[in-house]
Amino acid sequence: MPVAAASGTRCTDQQFDDCMTLALKYLDRDLHGVGPAYNRGGALDAALGALTADINFTVFVDFICIRGATERHCDKCERCDPESGFCTSLCGANTLCQECNGECVDVKTDFNNCGSCDRKCVPRATCCDKHCVDTGDDPKNCGNCGHACPGGTSCEGGDCSCPDGALLCGPGCTSAPDPQINCGTCGNHCLDDANPWCVNGNCAPCDWTIGETFCAPPPFGIGGGPLCCDAGASCCAYQARNLSWVGPGYACIFPYLGDFCCTMGIGQGVGVPGQVCMPDCGLCNIGDSCCPDGDSYECC
Repeated sequence: MPVAAASGTRCTDQQFDDCMTLALKYLDRDLHGVGPAYNRGGALDAALGALTADINFTVFVDFICIRGATERHCDKCERCDPESGFCTSLCGANTLCQECNGECVDVKTDFNNCGSCDRKCVPRATCCDKHCVDTGDDPKNCGNCGHACPGGTSCEGGDCSCPDGALLCGPGCTSAPDPQINCGTCGNHCLDDANPWCVNGNCAPCDWTIGETFCAPPPFGIGGGPLCCDAGASCCAYQARNLSWVGPGYACIFPYLGDFCCTMGIGQGVGVPGQVCMPDCGLCNIGDSCCPDGDSYECC
């Protein structure tokens, strides 16, 4: 744990200086074999107590000089710093010592001292960044401290969840339950001819018994509607445009509702009542014309 700034209490005194002098003498004896000059009558060995004769200077200073000075002058959570001569705190930046019953506690995470000493969280709460929170429903600390739920999700029972049956896949919720993509679980895509439809979270074939028909699948990531068309619907294959991507798209159309399939060129699709399919422009509203626009055409 990092040592904090000095508390203001001086800990080095004559006893500390005498101890350091003794340590230096002992080190000199240990290195140069001049023990008798400093050990008349066994006084030096007696001062060392139970320490063995091969103790080094650092151990002597740490366990004899500094410990003695610490016990004489410093509080429970402090240590004598021989370089500054003052007591320094052993508590880190987010801990308190003397105010919390003489012990170092991390007020960012300590259940009994959350944010400040003796501020105890209620049962089932967790201390997260100095605040008592319920990680079972806190969207910023869902399940554990610091685990934030993505936008559009909520925290339920310690897990991030999406509304209305949508799945949490990647950075956020799926926009809506999809008949092919993320069927039941993220990454389970029903895009093969044998099992093109999602039923109760599993990929399944079209139900021929109720008149469903198979419609060729769109490329992954491109829309186009379900792969199993309901009874009375038909499959529309058209040229789809998605930003810079152009390629085949598929959709089920319902002629009895006025839907129609427009396949005349690039960027066409499924027309609905009130639209018309025009050469070059594709789908336009009834009453519009198709006008040149630079290198292409647009409804006007």
